[in-house]
Order: sequence, then structure tokens, then C-alpha cells
Amino acid sequence: MHCKSAWVANVNKTKCFQCIAKFKSWDQSEAYCKDHGGHLASLGSLQELKFVRELCRKNFSGCWIGGRVNSFAHQSWAWSDNTSQHNDCLFPKVQFGLKCDNKPCYNTSDLCALLSYGVAPIKPEGCNQSHAFICMVNIGTTSPYDILILLLL
Repeated sequence: MHCKSAWVANVNKTKCFQCIAKFKSWDQSEAYCKDHGGHLASLGSLQELKFVRELCRKNFSGCWIGGRVNSFAHQSWAWSDNTSQHNDCLFPKVQFGLKCDNKPCYNTSDLCALLSYGVAPIKPEGCNQSHAFICMVNIGTTSPYDILILLLL
């Protein structure tokens, strides 16, 4: 299968990604991606990280991706697609601690992953902040919209 128009396949041709330039909270962004048959992007390799950073390059404030603090797991975090695993060896600089230096302070159970261009490629941000975002769909996954089209044919 191929990606839909305006979506871009990763190098392995296993996932389609799209950068959405609408500024939304993390929850609104995840809902948007779900409505299109996917989730906010989960990253399984440095190659995917580089790929999505390139997609987000025009959004200087960064882009939401699918990581969110899991407050039930002692401030560890997980991907929103519930199938991908966060790899601490690949992304060791992601720190979801409570730091309030010169910016608003957030409850650590309300922090989400923001793709950035700083030293750390993924940084914590209050989930209610508005940013562009990266949606991801596994190639071969059918969205509810596609099912409706098939039923109408």
C-alpha cells in the first residue's frame, strides 16, 4: 500500500507521516490523528527521528509527537499508539522531570513530547500548549473514512 496524498512514507515504507500546521493541544492533536486513522507519531529509531524532524522543520516552536508522561508508571512515558516502545538507548536525553526555570511550571502528569531543534530532540511541554503536530499511520491501516467509502461503493 502507499500513503495518501499529502502523507509521506518513511524510508522502510512501513509508516506514513504528515505534519499538520494547525496549532492544537496534544489531546486535540491526538484526536485529529485518530480521526484520520492513526496517532501522533511514535519513533522507533534515530532514522525516524531525523525523518520527522525534517517534516517539522518549518514549525519553529516544535511539533507534538505521541509521547506522554504515564503518571502511573512513576513519571515514565509511553507512545500514544500503545504498541511502540520508548527506547531509552535511542532517546536518552528525554527528561520528563519538573523544571520551572524561566518558564511556566507544569504538573509532571500533564507533560507531552514536543519535537524540537534544541540540544535534546524531544523535550517535555505542557500538554495544553498549542503546537503543530505530526500524525502517523501504519501502512496498510484503514481509516474509518476509508471503510465508509468502501461501504458506499
